Amino acid sequence: MKENRKEIATGLISIVFAIFLWSYVMGATNPTIRREYRNLPVELINEETLQNNDMVIVEPKEPTVNVTLSGPRNEINKVQPRDIIVQVDLARFSSQTQSMPITVQAPRDTVVYQQSQNSIVFKFEKIIDKEIPVTVETINALPSNHIMLMGTEVKPNRVSITGPSSIVNQIHHAKTQVNLQEIQDDTTLNVPITLVNADGKQVVGVELSQKEVSVSLSINSVKEVPIKLNTVGEPAEEIQLEGPTLNQSTISITGDGEILNGITEIETNPIDLSTIQETANINVGLRLPQDVFLSDPNKQIIANVQVVSDKSKTFNIQPEDIELRNVPEGSQAAVLHDAPVAVTVKGSTTSVDAVTEIQCYIDLQGQSPGTLTLPVGVERVEGVTLEKIEPSEVSVRVQ
Repeated sequence: MKENRKEIATGLISIVFAIFLWSYVMGATNPTIRREYRNLPVELINEETLQNNDMVIVEPKEPTVNVTLSGPRNEINKVQPRDIIVQVDLARFSSQTQSMPITVQAPRDTVVYQQSQNSIVFKFEKIIDKEIPVTVETINALPSNHIMLMGTEVKPNRVSITGPSSIVNQIHHAKTQVNLQEIQDDTTLNVPITLVNADGKQVVGVELSQKEVSVSLSINSVKEVPIKLNTVGEPAEEIQLEGPTLNQSTISITGDGEILNGITEIETNPIDLSTIQETANINVGLRLPQDVFLSDPNKQIIANVQVVSDKSKTFNIQPEDIELRNVPEGSQAAVLHDAPVAVTVKGSTTSVDAVTEIQCYIDLQGQSPGTLTLPVGVERVEGVTLEKIEPSEVSVRVQ
């Protein structure tokens, strides 16, 4: 009996020693270690709770957490970041700003030793819709000076956006950008749109009803043609006019190329000279053919009309400078007058100042030989009138 007890005791001691030895060996060869896993993504579950309440997470957009696991080295070495499940249950959502607990599920045979945070503060906002206009911005110049952009058309000219109220309310309009450098004629392009605030800065973080719009560009030919001044009527008898003169002699027009090819000049609307009583700058319109336009729609054609006082000027013509015309054949003639003939002309200052010489003559047609007293004639000068001749007659000897 004693021997049996002794054997049992010896066996138990052996088992305990074996367990101790196994634990020692295992502890020495596969010790417990800790390892940190950084920036693990947080899985958001039950997001439909937000959707059902027309809410959305504003921040943080992509929450992460650092987790430290503890466990046997051989088990820890097997763990990949994707094996650690980190979750926040959004079913507990109740207010616009809320701290929500983080749950971490460690892989088998490991435990969570530490995590960088136990909860995350979420900010939620109401989802709203808004309709905004679409504008077109052109960059660079057209490749030729003989064409011009007449207009743009956007389809659709408004788009809808959906997103957090704080972001949606920042957005002023949608902008498209078209490069004119390679545009030669009428063109339709599909171009992406960018959302911007009132200062023109890009805004992101919302959904668009569509990401592209259709932009149609209308291109016309351009031509430079002379302007023809059109006047009607005559100035009042007591009015002396200078002009009218235009502020420019040519004008740039635009339209279909075939139409422009047949245009050689553009007339002004008529200026009625009979109505002008004082110096004036008159804004005259142009008679543009149908479907022809000014390249610069703001261009003004101004006609300047000067009402001027008459000016007189006297020219002293020496007797030897008086031309004798139609001297009878075989005869000789000479002016006997020994003093200059004073010829006075009258007209506007500009016209009179432009006259540099006066031509006087005496017509001997049909005259007989002898000493004759004949009238002095004056060649007509454009822009002035003859006021007087002194003397109006001179002596001429024909022999």
